[in-house]
Amino acid sequence: ALGLAHTSFREATRQALAYVERRYKLSLSEEQRRELVMAWDRLTPWPEAPEVLKTLKARGYALAILSNGDRDMLKAVADSLPVAFDHIFSCEEAGHYKPHPEIYALPVRKLNLERTRILHVAGGSSDALGAVAAGLPCYWSNRTGDAVLDPAFAPTYDRPDLSGLLEILT
Repeated sequence: ALGLAHTSFREATRQALAYVERRYKLSLSEEQRRELVMAWDRLTPWPEAPEVLKTLKARGYALAILSNGDRDMLKAVADSLPVAFDHIFSCEEAGHYKPHPEIYALPVRKLNLERTRILHVAGGSSDALGAVAAGLPCYWSNRTGDAVLDPAFAPTYDRPDLSGLLEILT
């Protein structure tokens, strides 16, 4: 942040939690803080995600994770899902967090692919904006029906969940 050295996602989460404690005058124990930070290692996939991922894998698509999370966190998430991911890209490699263009350039550069050969699947509006601004086609799993942040950078696809991927990627 602010052009300074990269901070791990886990540390950024600790810092955000400390801010929330100060802002709302909370008093958490060290154990509660640790549990809240470690919750990222136990994320639950969206209900349709396992089946969608299995179907896409069976159709021959390469699957990748591109996330702000630290590599060890992303490995834990990947290991909890019923498919093997072909690639895991962490913001640690880019030295920036989404929506910085460098993180979206990682798969393009590492896999030596044209941007049009990648479909970025976003879970949030700023992630969708960042992907499109970086030149990637984007599917936004817009679960809350949010408005597009900037119509000039609207996602290629805007659907309520991941199941729409099965109609697009045949």
